[in-house]
Amino acid sequence: MLLLPAAAGIFFLAATLFYYRGNYDPPPANKPAVEDIIVQFSPSQGFDEVLPSREGFLLLDDAHFNDFEEEEINILLARVADMGFTIEILKDRENLAPKLEDADSFLVIIPRRGYDSDEAAIVADFVSEGGKLLLIGDPGRTGNINSLARVFGILFQPGYLYNVAEHDLNFKNIFVRDFRPDGVTQGLRQIVLYNSGPVRSSGLQLALTDSNTFSSQVEKTEPFSPIVKSSNQRVLAISDLTFMISPNNAAWDNERLIANLADYLTKSEKGLFN
Repeated sequence: MLLLPAAAGIFFLAATLFYYRGNYDPPPANKPAVEDIIVQFSPSQGFDEVLPSREGFLLLDDAHFNDFEEEEINILLARVADMGFTIEILKDRENLAPKLEDADSFLVIIPRRGYDSDEAAIVADFVSEGGKLLLIGDPGRTGNINSLARVFGILFQPGYLYNVAEHDLNFKNIFVRDFRPDGVTQGLRQIVLYNSGPVRSSGLQLALTDSNTFSSQVEKTEPFSPIVKSSNQRVLAISDLTFMISPNNAAWDNERLIANLADYLTKSEKGLFN
């Protein structure tokens, strides 16, 4: 009975010695450095790269524990700077009034600390004098943007928008194709928003979702609008930050939308309404 296991062991040892040629050490993989990786995207059809030359001052709010990273908005800021605008970051709430006196436009992104009544009044005065205001919210990040938005008849509603019938890889990545005529929507045929929510306004609804797009929290049968303007058209509100983050910025007409936002921010109307 012990002969069979012994014979099998001798055979296995002999086969191993005969076929063994040492351990296999694969050659090292040539891993490219991050800075050597080049990703190319096709620009939107009809995208105009000739930038107008303008002078002005954009103030970016970072004094309210704003929930964003600079690299998330560098594509928008770079275009604003390329058009000739100076960009300054507000770090101290106490400097809001003096900084807005010199600013032509104001960018507020997901403030986690709310604007108090005095601060909201300062921004309202800035807008009444012709200053441009861009409010950006995101349902995936906790913020208190309505503390400022409500002053202008705008409300970022809770919940995210989704579409299970048609989407870009994920049901939260919704297509928007219905646009109202405006400088912000000029040249847009289709954009993709990756984490958007509904926004209500007493003014203009600039982009409308289709009948298959719903909100995770808001009951509604009419189309939702993730992009709106105030009644005086000098406050623009968007509920989605992720569409301008690379590589999302290169999807469909997202790059065109970013260019239109830069155009909106750099068309100064400061002092025209005094």
